[in-house]
Amino acid sequence: MKITSPAPTKAERDAGVLLVGGLPTWVHPRVAVPFRVFSMRLAAARIRDGKSALISSGGYNFRPVRGYEAKWAATRNPRWLSNHSWGLAVDYCAPTNPMGSPLRTDMPADTGALAAACGLTHGAEWSRPDPMHLEFLSTPAQADDWTRRLLTPQPVLLHGEETLMNAAQEAKLDLVNAKLDWVLGQFGYVDGKWTGVDTWDGSKRKLTLLDLLRESHRELNQRLPGRDPQAPTSDTLLGHVLNVARDGAKLVRKVGA
Repeated sequence: MKITSPAPTKAERDAGVLLVGGLPTWVHPRVAVPFRVFSMRLAAARIRDGKSALISSGGYNFRPVRGYEAKWAATRNPRWLSNHSWGLAVDYCAPTNPMGSPLRTDMPADTGALAAACGLTHGAEWSRPDPMHLEFLSTPAQADDWTRRLLTPQPVLLHGEETLMNAAQEAKLDLVNAKLDWVLGQFGYVDGKWTGVDTWDGSKRKLTLLDLLRESHRELNQRLPGRDPQAPTSDTLLGHVLNVARDGAKLVRKVGA
């Protein structure tokens, strides 16, 4: 799939922006939906497997394929351009997924399947492995077909009831659930049960969901009004959440089952 010029217009850049790890990454607008859905699914899979957060190491970037810089400089033949030059590729988590043999990667084992389900190809499967690299290799018509498929609502069972949801919506919901599971796991909620919460004094209190609601009410209505920012961290579960920004590293070390 190629476009007339490797330099996208502003409208194309705006239409093809992804948010990966909260930062913008640009792709060709006709493949934006496949990459958006894949990015959310990959982020959820990395949380599921206990990997580091998903980051992007680049989408659109007008440059030759790595290793072919001299041929591009000598010929200016587009055949030596990377698919990044056309907004058809994104690199993810480059520091832990370098190009080359032997394969070194921390990508989830099902990354290739997740990519294929969005019409993308994973570079880990190549003779010169490039596990950070995902790209779209098909035609413009096939890109449009993948977009239609991923945006067409399908029956989904949600909380015991059937509802209509497209792949993009389902991927976003799965990512939210993965993040929620991780957060709750940090606070002692494992496999549907509260296993205990470290309240900073070393006691692992057992909290039910009703306890959580009560503590949340107390935190919001009794402790938060007029709170001194320098006051000791609250010993309630909601208090832990509210203090993540200030005590994030300490929180991860001290809270657990």
